[in-house]
Amino acid sequence: MLTPILTVGHLMIPSEWLALLVSFFAAIWMIRRDLDRAGSNGGQVADVFWWGLFLGLIVYRFGGAIVDPISLFRNPLQVLLSVPVPFTKWLGVGAGAVYLLWKLHRMSINSLESWKSIINWTAPGILVGISVYQWLVTDIGRSTSLPWGMKIGEASYHPIHLYKGIGLLLTAFWVRRKAVEPQLRIGWALLGVGVAMMAVSFFRFPEDVWFGLTLEQWGYLAISISGLLYLSIGRSDRNRKVLVDK
Repeated sequence: MLTPILTVGHLMIPSEWLALLVSFFAAIWMIRRDLDRAGSNGGQVADVFWWGLFLGLIVYRFGGAIVDPISLFRNPLQVLLSVPVPFTKWLGVGAGAVYLLWKLHRMSINSLESWKSIINWTAPGILVGISVYQWLVTDIGRSTSLPWGMKIGEASYHPIHLYKGIGLLLTAFWVRRKAVEPQLRIGWALLGVGVAMMAVSFFRFPEDVWFGLTLEQWGYLAISISGLLYLSIGRSDRNRKVLVDK
């Protein structure tokens, strides 16, 4: 994955940050619309997501100082202006996720059915956000002679990020259709993501293969199977409730 650095004076900003911010705008906009349509307080949930992002970015940006606080006293200016070290990304993700789960729990989303409901309704928005992020952060695969290949030097390569973005966006709109039952959105989202990403993975550079598939492809296969299982269980539960009501 290619992540160029934008410079503003002495301040260096990873372009990945800007991509993350734009993708969050897209995701929160969609999530808020869907939750309002479902009769929930979309604005309140959107605020929780934004605060989770803010906390995650702070931890990501200054994670090095959090892990090594002495560096903040030795050379504070360098800590403030330096590019974050890679592992702090996961510290930021973890901090944002913990805050998000805690706040949603405080909003009385504390039962399995409540969590399933909010994930079902936010699934399309999350997929849209990830799709926008993929479009903005460059990732290339095998060389190609196709006209839409990304030209780098003398060769052209498959734009993996665009393929992923298209696949995720199509999955999001498929899941959001009125014909898809709200309680089954998670299953369709998992199935769609698994199938779309599996198709894209064949355009990547060759990797080690285990039993005919790469490790990445085995992961996408597992995601697809989990989606099918969720759909199967969800439909069984629905049919059981129908029989009980009768």
